[in-house]
Amino acid sequence: MPPRLIATCEKARSGWPRDAELEALRDKFTRASTDAEKKVAADQEQAHALQVVTHIPLGEWRGFGAARDATGTPSPLPPVMVFWGVSKK
Repeated sequence: MPPRLIATCEKARSGWPRDAELEALRDKFTRASTDAEKKVAADQEQAHALQVVTHIPLGEWRGFGAARDATGTPSPLPPVMVFWGVSKK
């Protein structure tokens, strides 16, 4: 389930939509106790979100990180994004 499918309107940041059914489906996912129930709830939530167009998926984000353990103590990863193949003109 995408965590940002929020439709609480005045309870969220400015500009978020209001959709009680989407919020009910989010609650259904949260209350699901098995993986099968969670999958069904997530599928229903995503289908509903695409039908009412509260959100438009433009891509996918994955966070990657790497650390070097040369000192014996791994250091925490810095909160910096690194982009390969990008140049500044």
